[in-house]
Amino acid sequence: MLRTIDYAQLDDDTKTYLRAVRNARGNGSPGVFLAGSAGLPAVAFLLGLVILPLFVWAGYSSNKAAWANAMLQTAGVMLGGWLIVYAVRRWTASPDKYVGKFFYFDPQHVYVGAGEQLQYARLDEETSVEPVGSNGLRFESEDGRFDLSLPDRGSALYAANYYDAIDHLNADPERWGNLSAAQLGAAAKYMVRNEQPPASLQEVDLDIDHVPEDVRPKRGGGAGFLRYLILLAVGAGVFFAFKTSNPPVRDAANFAAVKKDSPAELRHYLLNENNTAHRDEVTKQIAALYDKPIADVRAKGTDPELREGLAKLLDSLRGPDTPAVSLRVTDTGGMLSSWSDALRVRIADGIGTAVGKDYIVFGKPPDEKPAHIEIKYSTADPKGLTWTIDMRLTPDDDKPYLSANRTNTQTVANPNGLPLTPSEAVYQDVMTRMVGSAPAAPPPLPPDDDW
Repeated sequence: MLRTIDYAQLDDDTKTYLRAVRNARGNGSPGVFLAGSAGLPAVAFLLGLVILPLFVWAGYSSNKAAWANAMLQTAGVMLGGWLIVYAVRRWTASPDKYVGKFFYFDPQHVYVGAGEQLQYARLDEETSVEPVGSNGLRFESEDGRFDLSLPDRGSALYAANYYDAIDHLNADPERWGNLSAAQLGAAAKYMVRNEQPPASLQEVDLDIDHVPEDVRPKRGGGAGFLRYLILLAVGAGVFFAFKTSNPPVRDAANFAAVKKDSPAELRHYLLNENNTAHRDEVTKQIAALYDKPIADVRAKGTDPELREGLAKLLDSLRGPDTPAVSLRVTDTGGMLSSWSDALRVRIADGIGTAVGKDYIVFGKPPDEKPAHIEIKYSTADPKGLTWTIDMRLTPDDDKPYLSANRTNTQTVANPNGLPLTPSEAVYQDVMTRMVGSAPAAPPPLPPDDDW
């Protein structure tokens, strides 16, 4: 069966033999040498430099659970770190520790170079060797069976023919029985290349005339298992380190990314329950940001009672919750409800524009509940407009904190000289009294055929 040993632990006899075969790339050796991939340490190093910080950054940038981000980051550190360490070890490896990448078949052993480790198997006279699949080579004996994946089908056939040639030579002991293992292997390789046995040993190419009988470690094993335990411990340590550091690092990044002059973004920070370090600070910042719009309303509104009523409502929205305010507008004259709905949208947009849409968000209330702001107006009297307003801090309040009646008997004209529509006149009057001006309506959408 195929065994694995650290190359550094290999006995000196076998190590010297394999080093000679590898340096000669099999020329003059008694066996078949197939060079494997030498690897690309520079590519591995660059990949490691990309993978490691990328996975760490992705974990710190995600809002997933801390353990899930820690798993991703640990995978990146272990993989990226392994690639970097592999490249550095390749560049600094000594000949006594790095065997290389190759397959080598001689009369007594199979060797597979795997970097800092060597795989090997002892062959006996009963071992059968045959190619399998597209590039496989199968070894089977009483001890068991193993397969090797060679670079291509031709390599597998070449190695199988080499062992067939050895069997052929061993079948003629009168002529070949006195050969050493090295001479037997060299004669078999000659036979595969020339499709006939050599006439004499003078025809074979043999510079390495010694084949080790046994592969032996210098000292007892166990280092490989210890290595895996160390890797497992490192991985666990990295995981717990990231699991502990992810929440505060992500919290700090979220806080740094927030625009400190935007109540909406500050509230977005509070919506993430994983953000805990700056909650009190953010709550105070939101409250402080309301000072200016409240002061503007008090300074610009023309109606002391109404502007103070709106300022009180804004003052109640300083908290961390979404500043949602319900608004209902009703035409008591029985006109089309779509007109009063349009006026509600105009007033909501106007107040939002004047105060700041981050500071107050309007919505339509349920039919069965009162609104924060209730406006009722009548278009029955063409000479004047009468409207009332009720304001509550919450829709569940039994009584409004502000109830006011207002009448506008002034004739206000459009730029074209025509009187304003009743709803437009109400809009102008409400806005001027509460915030000091009436923001213009947005331009109408163009007709369909202009799109």
